[in-house]
Amino acid sequence: MADFAIFSLTTTFLVIIAYWLANWSASEPFMPGRWVTVLISGLFLVYFLFVSVPAAPLAIVVLPFLLGLVYLGLRRNRMAGADTIMSNSLTGNIPARKYFSLLALPVTGILVYWFALSLGLQWQTNWVLYLITTPLGFVLFGMSLYKSRRSKPTP
Repeated sequence: MADFAIFSLTTTFLVIIAYWLANWSASEPFMPGRWVTVLISGLFLVYFLFVSVPAAPLAIVVLPFLLGLVYLGLRRNRMAGADTIMSNSLTGNIPARKYFSLLALPVTGILVYWFALSLGLQWQTNWVLYLITTPLGFVLFGMSLYKSRRSKPTP
C-alpha cells in the first residue's frame, strides 16, 4: 500500500509540475507542422498494424469507423465558426492552487485500495476500469458528436 501511495503521489506531483511548466512557458499555441503530423500518423499506423490488430483483429474495422466519425465531427465543428473553439477560452495563466485539484486522483485511488485491502477484497481493477471508462467514453463521444451536429454552421 505504501509503495502504491508513494508512486501515485510522486507521479501526480510530476504531472502538476509538467502542467505548470507548460502553462508558464506557453507563449503561443502549439501548431505542429506537416512533417510532425505525418510522422506521428505514421508511428500510430505502425503501432496499430503491428500491435493492435494482432491483439484484437476487430480493431481493423472499429478504429477506421471511429476515426471517420471523429473526422466528420471535427470538420462539422470547424464549420461552426471560431467562436465555438474551446481552446480559445483556455488561454492565460492558471493559478498554482488549481493544479493541486489533480491530487484528488491519487488520494481517491489510495482510499479505494486501502478500503479494498482492509476488507480483503481482490479485484481485477483493469476490468473495473474497462467496464466504467469504455461505455462512458462512448456515451461522451456520442454526446459531443450530437452537440456539434446541433450547432449551426456560420457561412
